[in-house]
Amino acid sequence: MKTVAYYRSSTSIQENSIEMQRQMATNCSINHVLPIEREYVDEAVSGRKTMKEQRQGLSELLQDINNGQVQNLFVYKRDRLARKAVDYIEVYHLLREKDVNVIFTAENEVPIQFSAVGELLELLMAGIIQREGEQIVERIQETIKANFQRGINPGNLPFGYSYDKSTKTIELNESELEVVKFIFDELVTGDYQSLRELKQVMDKRQYTRNDKSWTVSLIKKTVMNATYMGLRTLTITNQTLERKYEHLAVVDEAQWMEANALLDKLSSSKTKRITNDVPYLLEGLVICKKCDSPLIGKAYRRKEQVTYKYVCKNHAKVAIEKTMVEQKLLQHCIDFINALVKSNFQELFHRYNQQYEDEANVQVELFDNKITQLNKKLVVKTEKWFYEKRTDEKEKLENQLIKMYDQLSVEKKERDDHLQDLCESKELTEKVKMQDLPAFSETIQIPMSSEQQKELFKDIIETVLISPQSYKVVFKHPFLEVKGATPHASI
Repeated sequence: MKTVAYYRSSTSIQENSIEMQRQMATNCSINHVLPIEREYVDEAVSGRKTMKEQRQGLSELLQDINNGQVQNLFVYKRDRLARKAVDYIEVYHLLREKDVNVIFTAENEVPIQFSAVGELLELLMAGIIQREGEQIVERIQETIKANFQRGINPGNLPFGYSYDKSTKTIELNESELEVVKFIFDELVTGDYQSLRELKQVMDKRQYTRNDKSWTVSLIKKTVMNATYMGLRTLTITNQTLERKYEHLAVVDEAQWMEANALLDKLSSSKTKRITNDVPYLLEGLVICKKCDSPLIGKAYRRKEQVTYKYVCKNHAKVAIEKTMVEQKLLQHCIDFINALVKSNFQELFHRYNQQYEDEANVQVELFDNKITQLNKKLVVKTEKWFYEKRTDEKEKLENQLIKMYDQLSVEKKERDDHLQDLCESKELTEKVKMQDLPAFSETIQIPMSSEQQKELFKDIIETVLISPQSYKVVFKHPFLEVKGATPHASI
């Protein structure tokens, strides 16, 4: 088995760089008389943002450890292996399982221990490691905020501006900003019905952005950017910061506000798209008789009126108005059910009542098993409470026993409810024999909710065949069974 070393840095300029970690590992290997036979490296890889499986160096190291090829491991600190607590504990368990001798090269890092106490310590260390990572991120964010407020880092600059790192100043591109000024000046004239018209004017003038034509989207983003009135914004950690840069202003605040008000007006005056979020209750059931393709729901606008239809994408003439066909089919379904109830009521009731009783019996059996298991646990827990001498432990056991008794009561009540339902079901069977069937069949009535109608259609309709002249409903018949075919009743 080998002696190896693992190095990781979050950035290429991090203080604890790869070279520093390598030098520390080399010095440590000399002191322990353990020559390093292989190195695993993850450079400029975040331990907080990147999953351990995505870090090539660490993945190879863990694979070799798992294969029993690593005996000694040099690593700078725990946080080099992982920043996330869950990831670190997984690595720790693998190191413990394979009995890898881990040697930290940092002077103040607490040695790793493979014991019950050691595992508890590592859990605490994992939490500390993760919190340190979060604090680093918080410090970076605070630095970004401070630099932005001081004008050191203005953030990502829009078209017409660039940042000179050597002088730490924002430079203005006059030729590009002339185009931006043109956009604002033209928009506030009020002569445009849409941004597309403005784009066409800009195309005629051969205005470009990075050697490409302007798009409507880019024009809109430009108008909305407050930098052009000398105000820079930065959004970080759900907080928006603002800083004035008067020398960056291309237009004054009044012109910027006017341009954005006109932009909102142009956007709201666009022809609204037809929203097609209405429920199509026969979706998947209506079929084109010519090509056997399912009809799709489509919305049509004529002047201010919107009509919804089921249409075939292959045959334009195969279409039917949504509301009309759904209402007619709902009535067909209710008539069909009433007819079945009148002619097959006893068999229908017996089938579903038997199914209900079977399910109820299964539930009762499950609750009986749960109650038996809880009783066994209560016996064990009670015996443990009886022999326990320590007051604090005895109180814990008492609380546990109370919770278990409460749970037992709940399970018993659920079981008793199911038993009561079973009794009522048997009583209902006798009552049904005396039921007036014609009156019973009239209990299915309109109106029904959309979801109820959709479920009804799916339950009893096999398909609806649509042609240019007519439609045909094919029902699922629940009372006929023939091997090799499924009989249907049709209208």
